[in-house]
Amino acid sequence: MERIGIICALTDEARDIIKDMKAVKEEKYFFAQFFSGTLYGKNVVLLCCGIGSDRAKIATNILLSKYTIDYVMILGAAGALSPQIHTGDILLADRIILHKLVVDSEEKNVHYRHFSSHYPLMEKGRKACVSIMPETNVKIGAIVTVEQFIESKHTREILYRESNADCVEMESWHIAEICSGNQVPFIAIRIISDQADSKAQDSFKDNIDSVAEKLRGITLSFIKAG
Repeated sequence: MERIGIICALTDEARDIIKDMKAVKEEKYFFAQFFSGTLYGKNVVLLCCGIGSDRAKIATNILLSKYTIDYVMILGAAGALSPQIHTGDILLADRIILHKLVVDSEEKNVHYRHFSSHYPLMEKGRKACVSIMPETNVKIGAIVTVEQFIESKHTREILYRESNADCVEMESWHIAEICSGNQVPFIAIRIISDQADSKAQDSFKDNIDSVAEKLRGITLSFIKAG
């Protein structure tokens, strides 16, 4: 039977999925929390990797070395960059970009090669997303991964202009890099929790319950589709 890897940065994002798991075995390696068991009849390992690039890379390497994983679902919250993306929307990533953001400096911003979600998983993911939200609130576009939480309109505008991405977060590119290096297909889905502005921290806290609920609904629909 196939085994699915699910990766979130935070247990707050994953908690509703964890509640649905059966025969759960919880393990901790360094900072990373692993929950293995069954979810809607499928074998699953859910990883809460922590925030940021180093934790995402180390924890994903542990996941793929310790367990045989058929594909990975990268799930979590993100801040909006595009004016067309609103809090509460779902972003299904067709590409994930890494961007070195340097604000108010002569040093040039740098963005690197991108990774693309596995196409068959993308179509399955789109159907799962529209099963819980109106199609107008489900967007397909680009995620940009950076090294800092974006909570400034000025920084958001620079990042959007330079990356042309739809939303921003801190882990997906690094997870995708490890998956690609191990030839493990992946899909990335993010719930928009904030507008990456001065109110971002408060908005994230206010919306995390809704984020967790939507991620649970998407995962349920995705896995039950077979």
